[in-house]
Amino acid sequence: HAGGIRGTVKDAETGFPLYGITLSTFNVLSDINQSNDTATSDDDGRFTIKRIYPGTCRLVSYFDRQQPRIWVLAEEPLTLEVPEGGDAIVTIRMRRGATVAGRIVDAHNGSSISNARVGLRPYTPPTEFDLPSTVTDNTGSYRMIGVRPGRYVLQYDSAHGYPQGDSTTAAEVSLDYGQTVTVPDIRVSRGLMASGRVVDSNGNGVLG
Repeated sequence: HAGGIRGTVKDAETGFPLYGITLSTFNVLSDINQSNDTATSDDDGRFTIKRIYPGTCRLVSYFDRQQPRIWVLAEEPLTLEVPEGGDAIVTIRMRRGATVAGRIVDAHNGSSISNARVGLRPYTPPTEFDLPSTVTDNTGSYRMIGVRPGRYVLQYDSAHGYPQGDSTTAAEVSLDYGQTVTVPDIRVSRGLMASGRVVDSNGNGVLG
């Protein structure tokens, strides 16, 4: 018989209940989601996740790119034992995640690059966590909130009229709970462009 998890989500520092925290479970052995449901804490911080296979599972804070999280689990990953036909009862403690901010600019003239994609990847892969990414605004600025503590590489990925990112368009960042880190400007050079005319041995233009 399936079991479940229920409990309360609280601020690890103040002990106050937290509203609107979304959680999900994963199988420890396969990392495949055991449940079709996620659970979101109510006004009193309470949540319930049902229809979980009995045994060991991992509880994680859910990452929604449309509504980025602010809070992360104070202990993550959090491993629980779900009893057959019963519920594991737990108190989930959360802390504010870190914030990473900065700008992507043109290496030649320092102008801002808008709609440039930038993201975080673990310094030592692999990772079992979803990682945030975003695009720059019209000032070339980006901001990622609710990032788990750890050591990351901030990587410029791509932008219109510019080449793909490489090691020269990356920066190492170390993050702690509640910390805001402003990364120095990442400077990106435009890709080289070539133009000309294709001709045959007689100097005539070649179509296609």
